[in-house]
Amino acid sequence: MKLGKALATGVAQEQQPRLTPEEVEHPDRERVEGTLAPRAAASEEPEEVPAAR
Repeated sequence: MKLGKALATGVAQEQQPRLTPEEVEHPDRERVEGTLAPRAAASEEPEEVPAAR
């Protein structure tokens, strides 16, 4: 499909995920099991996993 036709038909726009009104109002939250939960800060360290012996 040519780019011009894709843009004219809106096919290219379908590649972006659709946001719910809640996600638009709260961009700092993410969907977790059907609800919106605060996102973890980027500076948070992941939990340490004990080494296998």
